[in-house]
Amino acid sequence: MRTGRKGTDMATPIEETLPQPDEGGAPSDWVAENLAELEEMNADSAESVAETGADAVRIEFAFAASTQEVGDELAEYLETEGDYEVEVRAPETETDEWTVAGTTPEVAVTRSGLDRWVRTMTIAGWLHGQCRLDGWSALIE
Repeated sequence: MRTGRKGTDMATPIEETLPQPDEGGAPSDWVAENLAELEEMNADSAESVAETGADAVRIEFAFAASTQEVGDELAEYLETEGDYEVEVRAPETETDEWTVAGTTPEVAVTRSGLDRWVRTMTIAGWLHGQCRLDGWSALIE
């Protein structure tokens, strides 16, 4: 397991991996709409992660970005502030958007912590080029 907060062997809580954004930085209706879509469409949930019994997991995520420049800006933020592994991928077809895909370091996950992290990621996407968080899933090893 990766060394977590304060040099211990405990995984960092997921909600502490990124700075909390200014809640007023993104339109509240846009945030609410995106959170509702994620809850409806995402295959994993805090409950499914908790059911695995794992002390720490990595979370895989993806954003849709309008351009490579916007994707690069968001990727730089996530790499710098969250120590996430991130890559920007070109659209596969003419109708696709750019993708910013990545994984967190090993993190400890609770329902409230995961909810806060998803909200933080949604707002971070808006603040960095109005990128949309498309989804996340737990990588159980």
